[in-house]
Amino acid sequence: MELEFKPHNGTDKLPFGTSRGEIRDGHLAGKKCVTRRSIPSDDMYPKDGLKLGYNSAEELEFIEVFPPATCHYSGIKLVGSSTKRVLAELEKLGHTTEYDDDSYNFADLGIILYCPDKKVESASIYKQGYYD
Repeated sequence: MELEFKPHNGTDKLPFGTSRGEIRDGHLAGKKCVTRRSIPSDDMYPKDGLKLGYNSAEELEFIEVFPPATCHYSGIKLVGSSTKRVLAELEKLGHTTEYDDDSYNFADLGIILYCPDKKVESASIYKQGYYD
């Protein structure tokens, strides 16, 4: 699966605010889903490279992308790319970041890059106010 991140709005195929039922029955119908019993619960699609987080109203508000899925923002490939290259390209676009425990949080975009080594292992996008 290939997704285009839309800052604070989700992705081109999975917009924030979409109900869990609509995603399971429509967008990702037929895909193997594992529900993690957290509060609120998350849906994992391990074979598709997705973790989806929902609010208490069962609306999508967080997406994590990892291989085999890929994602882009403004033409920049995120997952699987060199951390140094992605950071430089985002900086050229005027985006700043905070670094914390192997992750870069671009709060202005609602995008987090998980980079424990020299490449982006996963990328997440979150709804405005998710971390408030």
